Amino acid sequence: PAGSYAVAYDRLFRGVSGASSAQRRFFYPGIAVFERAGDRLRPVGVQLRRESGEAAWFPADGTCAWRLAMMHFGSCDMLAHELIAHFLWTHAVAEKFLLATARNLTWRHPLRRLLSPHLAGTLNNNNNATPVLIQRGGLFDAVFGAGERGKLVGLARGEAAWHFDKMVPARHIADRGLNDLPHFPYRDAALRLWSVVEEMVTAYVRLWYDGDERVLRDEEAQAWVAELRDHAGPSIPAVTTRESLGLVLTAAIFNVLQHGFVNLLQYDALGYPPAYPVNVRVPIPDDPATVTEQTLIEALPTVYETLCTVRATFGFSIQYGRLGAHLSRFHRGESAVIVRRFAARLADLAKTAPTDYPPADPRRVGNSVDA
Repeated sequence: PAGSYAVAYDRLFRGVSGASSAQRRFFYPGIAVFERAGDRLRPVGVQLRRESGEAAWFPADGTCAWRLAMMHFGSCDMLAHELIAHFLWTHAVAEKFLLATARNLTWRHPLRRLLSPHLAGTLNNNNNATPVLIQRGGLFDAVFGAGERGKLVGLARGEAAWHFDKMVPARHIADRGLNDLPHFPYRDAALRLWSVVEEMVTAYVRLWYDGDERVLRDEEAQAWVAELRDHAGPSIPAVTTRESLGLVLTAAIFNVLQHGFVNLLQYDALGYPPAYPVNVRVPIPDDPATVTEQTLIEALPTVYETLCTVRATFGFSIQYGRLGAHLSRFHRGESAVIVRRFAARLADLAKTAPTDYPPADPRRVGNSVDA
């Protein structure tokens, strides 16, 4: 109905159950339903799907059963956030842009000079993180509720669900039907920051390309976007005009900001296990009346799993560098003027950034996906 919203993972993780009942790690693909209450959202209830396919509904009635259902949905939400929104849709996407840039754009090419500071450190960071997080026996297998199968299913379906529009906040927000939310800090900050990046990129593209024909004749740029379309997907637009080139470049740089949005609040939001447990050690009940506060305590992750969560989310929330810093070192002449103007615009934006939403402040965001 109008005014209702849902966060749904039932399709994304359909067929995925707990890592092991013997290890007491349970997992249920879930849907959380919300309704408008003034300028905020209020929970209505959570639906969790059992391994048999049967759906169980838990209304937001404040009971212990509702709290247990929220813990299970939080575990599902945490897996989707870390595995897909964070790793797959920012880190892995940045790596695809980095490799296409390194393979196809020479050091003297203006697009490489534009992109290089926003890709620095990404490959090293991803290479260090893969054995700890992604490879068999890493944290996703060892502590998350869905275990190795949930990781593999999530990666495959998350990759299939990725689309270039997810890199363009105006399109992504509209596609999710969230333009009308009166209080949506991400939307407001993302659109504001996108416009500043777009302004800089537009000026830079117009400096180096005096018309659309020049874009088409740039063999390196065409090879660059061809590799991106081949490895990241055909949803990335072909670069045939200055406008389309500017769109892809803006999205590549905004991916750094998107990483800040999903990265900076990890410790604050996910570092408290009762709110977002990495796994839940008690199954959903057949009879909600049997759930007590003792049940909730027994449902919490082990001390080791909790420590892993706190350490990881704290470490992942740290940024190295600052967006817009030192960019002029990569440029000369009018190019340097453009990136210095970009840094100044970011500094102005920081002065009016809301203090209660750190990712809206560009001073809190790194220059690249290197954390």
